[in-house]
Amino acid sequence: MKFFDPGKKQALMLVAIMTAAFIVGYWSRGAAAYSAEAYSTVSNAVPDRFREVNLTPFWESLGVVQDKFVGDVDLKKAVDGAIAGMVASLDDQFSVYISKDGLKTFNDELNGTFEGIGAEITVKEGRLVVVSPLEGSPSEKAGMKAGDEIVTIDGQKVDGLTLEQAIGKIRGKKGSTVKISVYRESTKSSLDLAVLRDTIVVKSVSYEKKGEIAYIKIARFDGATTSLLKKFLVQAKADQTKGLILDVRNNPGGYLDAAIEGASQFIRDGVVVREQYKGGREDQHKVTGYGEYFDLPMVVLVNGGSASASEILAGAIKDTNRGTVIGEKTFGKGSVQEIVQLARGDAIKITIAKWLTPNGHKLDKNGLDPDIVVPLKDPRAKGADDVQLMRAMEVMKDKVGIK
Repeated sequence: MKFFDPGKKQALMLVAIMTAAFIVGYWSRGAAAYSAEAYSTVSNAVPDRFREVNLTPFWESLGVVQDKFVGDVDLKKAVDGAIAGMVASLDDQFSVYISKDGLKTFNDELNGTFEGIGAEITVKEGRLVVVSPLEGSPSEKAGMKAGDEIVTIDGQKVDGLTLEQAIGKIRGKKGSTVKISVYRESTKSSLDLAVLRDTIVVKSVSYEKKGEIAYIKIARFDGATTSLLKKFLVQAKADQTKGLILDVRNNPGGYLDAAIEGASQFIRDGVVVREQYKGGREDQHKVTGYGEYFDLPMVVLVNGGSASASEILAGAIKDTNRGTVIGEKTFGKGSVQEIVQLARGDAIKITIAKWLTPNGHKLDKNGLDPDIVVPLKDPRAKGADDVQLMRAMEVMKDKVGIK
């Protein structure tokens, strides 16, 4: 299964697969399999590229655990931990091992329906950080904001938890409550939030006509985003709007293809995003050539919760001078992950490339600076309190000559 952009499986993915295969072999041989003789037998199946990797310590350790530990040993759990540790050794916050159950949850979220609090969470510089709460979600209603650092979940410190483990503790049945303590850097304060879990159904695109201006909000880039975006752009034309405000604030990202197809609705030709792979290889993803909104003026709204695919779209609009980007510096998630499913049904999500805007700006850890900076203290602000949207309306009206 591919996530974001198809790419070549890297060596570490193969190591993970082979490790799982070795362990299955170990299960069939019993506790004595960590002996040198047994290792020699197993090593005969090792591909040449991994011949110099000494796996003897692994077999020895697994044998010691099974033979010596006073309690019960769950070998499957041990295998999962070994693979998770191997991926964690890459020291890349976006490369993780995903269990079979975790993969189902991951897919459910990408498809737009799941039970939980409705917030995108990641690990940033060793901290568990909220990328963005989804609009109208339990997390947003409870007061959670983009950039909040999660400190405890139901009283348990998150130190030492993997991203998957933390998400597993936050997720839960509709109607149940999870208590989350966060630290907010902007105010140097700690807050205790009680979040009532609910069924989260994410409609990725919404449309509103604001006078003679079309306002389209993209909440995420999923499988339905392109068709919905095209539908609303056709509607905007039918409504005879003179310009467009495209809002990707608090959009945590999603599928790369959806971002490219989205940008292709506004840019007639050229590159949308560049990808740099291992070894220096670079791919350029160009617009599809089929769009609904090539000529009318547009503004893009971004903030610190705009990440990944939303940064790609905003970066393409900015670099091609297709529109004006307004708001705050984006999150800075500029890397490509691929989901590689293993034979047992679990998977590895691994970083395979870095993203650059058409002009070569590196998004990863840098983010995208807007053309017009408009700070907004409360990302939940509505109406006249949403000064970013108000500024976008002013710029748009000036572009199209509306008083």
